[in-house]
Amino acid sequence: MNGKAMLRLRLRIRNNTKSPLFFADDGLLISRTEEEMGKMIHDLADLSHTRRLKINKDKSNILISNNKIQIED
Repeated sequence: MNGKAMLRLRLRIRNNTKSPLFFADDGLLISRTEEEMGKMIHDLADLSHTRRLKINKDKSNILISNNKIQIED
């Protein structure tokens, strides 16, 4: 992935006030829509390919939750 694609990933995340969390070889992507998640996964895959990193699909999972929690004062 070129610098523009990395910038797109960063801007998309910043504009939506979400950011990926990475520690060692673990990562977490958060999005509100399936389309947004698809774009983030695509950009991450491009970045991984450019950096010659491999995403282990056998160890990767997708969790979908539509639960909304209401916090009372």
